[in-house]
Amino acid sequence: MMADQWQNGKNHLMEPLLSRAVLPDIVLERTSREPLYQQITRQVADAIRSGKLGRGVRLHSTRSLSLLLGVSRNIVIIAYETLAADGLICSEPGSGAWVKPVGPVSLPPISALLTVAMYPERLTLFDDLDGNRLYVRHPQGH
Repeated sequence: MMADQWQNGKNHLMEPLLSRAVLPDIVLERTSREPLYQQITRQVADAIRSGKLGRGVRLHSTRSLSLLLGVSRNIVIIAYETLAADGLICSEPGSGAWVKPVGPVSLPPISALLTVAMYPERLTLFDDLDGNRLYVRHPQGH
């Protein structure tokens, strides 16, 4: 009972954080040319995108994941920061990390947005007999 009171170094009763944390299958190839933090980032990102790690799921702390994988805590911190920069997880010091409840927003290519914004209608340009430029507008969809 006393161990439960001191869970995570805090002097009050609380649900153990590791019971809520989820660990995807992470296999590190230590002989690979790919850095360890990128291997962790890639595998966690794949688990999130494939749905193995659901939205809002709490992840292991950087300390516990580094111990489980047998790597430096700095490697896990860099991996989590990369995942946060990619919009896949949220992370706050002292609060842990979790999969974002809303997926990253995907936008159409910027060229398509600019074309629609700048040229909402199709125009045909021609010169009249006096050399003046004229535009004929064609409604969209025609």
